[in-house]
Amino acid sequence: MDRCSFFFRTGKRLKRRSKEIVIKETGSISGEVEAERVEIYGHLDGKISSQNVVIGSTGVVKGD
Repeated sequence: MDRCSFFFRTGKRLKRRSKEIVIKETGSISGEVEAERVEIYGHLDGKISSQNVVIGSTGVVKGD
């Protein structure tokens, strides 16, 4: 999969690999994300492994 966008909140831990991951304003992930590019406009609680990370003005990150 080349691109994943998250518009929702997930109650379970998630481990996701993709070329590009976008967490939209209403999206929330608890878990690990790994991608060449990660954009966060919602909430992420977990580890990020990426070459390029963008945290928007509405983005919240907790973790590594």
